[in-house]
Amino acid sequence: MSVPGCRYQCLLIGIDQWFGLCFKTICGLGQNVLTKFMSLISGQPSRFVFSATLLTASMVSADTKSKPAVPEQILTPYIATSLLYDSNYFRISDRIDSKLIIGNSDKSELVEQLAAGFDIDWKHSLQQIIIKANVNHNGYQNFSSLDYIGWKNLAQWNWQLQDDLSGEIGYANIQAMGTYNQLNSIVSNLYNYQRIFANAGYLFHPRAKIKIGWFRTDNRFNEDSRAISNNSEDNVELNLNYIIPTGTQIGVRFLGTDGRYPNRQYFPGSFLDDAYKRFNYAITWDWQASVKTRIDGWAGYTDQLYAHLGFRDFGDVTARLNLTWQYSDKTLLQITAKRDISQANNEFASFMLAQGLELNPTWRPSNKLEFLLPISYQQQDYLGQGSVANIQPQRDQVASFGFTAKYSPWDNISIIALLNYENRDSNKQFRTYSSQSASINLQAAF
Repeated sequence: MSVPGCRYQCLLIGIDQWFGLCFKTICGLGQNVLTKFMSLISGQPSRFVFSATLLTASMVSADTKSKPAVPEQILTPYIATSLLYDSNYFRISDRIDSKLIIGNSDKSELVEQLAAGFDIDWKHSLQQIIIKANVNHNGYQNFSSLDYIGWKNLAQWNWQLQDDLSGEIGYANIQAMGTYNQLNSIVSNLYNYQRIFANAGYLFHPRAKIKIGWFRTDNRFNEDSRAISNNSEDNVELNLNYIIPTGTQIGVRFLGTDGRYPNRQYFPGSFLDDAYKRFNYAITWDWQASVKTRIDGWAGYTDQLYAHLGFRDFGDVTARLNLTWQYSDKTLLQITAKRDISQANNEFASFMLAQGLELNPTWRPSNKLEFLLPISYQQQDYLGQGSVANIQPQRDQVASFGFTAKYSPWDNISIIALLNYENRDSNKQFRTYSSQSASINLQAAF
């Protein structure tokens, strides 16, 4: 006769062994990437060597004995440094001679970042003020013309009037280099993103809450050749939730968007519009199935209408399902399944349908050490009537597998090492690519 407790204990032992096996496997797969990573560092100018030395020294000298816990503080300044190696930074297909695009047969890049910032978390009575400020310098080994100063800032007021009326007011500003998954060229993809938001929620019944919000987003590219993609959106949102005594919530959500491309001017014969409206309708849920299991997400319909090019309008069912399973104190599993659509902005398709699955198992053998194995797969279909007839719709399959190790020898020191492999297959031969990357990050707070 089997004992449930024994079966459960065996399951946990098996899970821990599985994580150990995965750890050994991914370390073996990443050995070549790390070897290349460290050989590049050792042969680079002093600014790269300085960061590598700082990271290595911090890892070696970290004391295994933890210091006394630091009391909660309002202001937390910090400094950080990181090194990133990517074997195919511009995501160029192996079927293309990279010399024609970037002028070099070597598609890899080594990026060094030095950053400083501070966080403020101030609470007074029912009010909370959050301020996050970060500025960073990013240096490129092979393509120094891409060097840039970036930042990530946030100012937010979480306000509350008694127990039934609360909301958020804030502003965010980010400047960073965008990915090259779609661009695939050496042009700078530096952008500035701004978001202004305000919302209010009213608990008009012990089990019912209504929330109304507005937010504006503004995305600007620094490079003149990318300015045609500058975009602004005004959004209004309405949420109505029913709260079950156990804490589970179910509701409905409406999101309306008025979008514009300020650097586009529509004319007859153009295949790109300068304005659109988008409407999202969804049922939402947040179900605490048990102490260890939570299921949340939404399912609905997304509809987009263009100002002039009605034949490019699109609409489809969209959904997202998140499962969080804390099956032991040390092990957590997060699963996300999604189906979403977004505008494609090219002459062969009006929108992209993305369907995929993400797995994020986490293992924490101690309070100082954490391992993650993120795995994802997504199918991307570029659909909708384009300006060119008889063109086969583009279909991509994007898969990635990674490994992350987080180590916090002290409360104010964190070291993060990452390995990642990414591959895209496509029915368009020049869209396929693969890349391997490795990075190491160090942050020290004061």
